[in-house]
Amino acid sequence: MVASGAASALTMSFSHPYGELVDRGSVTIRVDVTSAWDCTSSTVVDVAGKRITLTGGLSPPGPPLNCLAPWTSVLSPLPAGRYQVTAQVAASTGAVVETATRTIDVLPVEGRCNAAPELVPTMWGVHKSMRPVDLVQKLQGDAAYAGMCELQVLDDNYEKATGSEIDPRQAHGSAYGMVAAARGYQHPIGAWNFEEVTVKGSKIKVELNGTVILDCDLSTVKNFMHDTPHPGKDRTKGNFGFAGHNDPAAFRNISIKAL
Repeated sequence: MVASGAASALTMSFSHPYGELVDRGSVTIRVDVTSAWDCTSSTVVDVAGKRITLTGGLSPPGPPLNCLAPWTSVLSPLPAGRYQVTAQVAASTGAVVETATRTIDVLPVEGRCNAAPELVPTMWGVHKSMRPVDLVQKLQGDAAYAGMCELQVLDDNYEKATGSEIDPRQAHGSAYGMVAAARGYQHPIGAWNFEEVTVKGSKIKVELNGTVILDCDLSTVKNFMHDTPHPGKDRTKGNFGFAGHNDPAAFRNISIKAL
């Protein structure tokens, strides 16, 4: 998502609640204000004109103008395209006392991989033929252990940025907790990385930006991180999915091919 707009006391931020079982076009817009408003708001979406208008303070005289809390609007789904988003605060007279306008790109199937993207697409669209309740049942349990394997997605600079040391089997591309991948082949933060994963039976090969960083056979793994067993490592079938810990990450040009 690309956002632009002039500076204003009123600010907007755009996000996607992580893990929400909704369409990729869902957007949560948060509006922070400095002028008091009456805590009533509305959102108008003009899909044809690609305009979104959020207004706080809609019911004069309404409640007292003593609210300084931010408000949010969840839009789901939005067709892909470039939208002009305007947020405004109205006084009891109806006059607009605070406003800001920004432009956002709502992406289609592809996501964007940034250090801190403002719009994080959910990847559950791959299961859109399933009801949410069915999907939740399929995802029960800890995917890192109940699944055949979790292939880690993690910035190579994680330890430097956080001051926390990780087990080598937690590095990017690793068969999480089982086999460590080679490090040092990621592109800089903000740039796209290409990764190809090949799974043949219990064998997994991971290629990152043209370099094979993992080539292992899970059936031979006997030692596990923290001595925590992986009961799912010998699975021969299952589902493909994305999981995380609320840090922003996104993907594009995803394809799955049967070998």
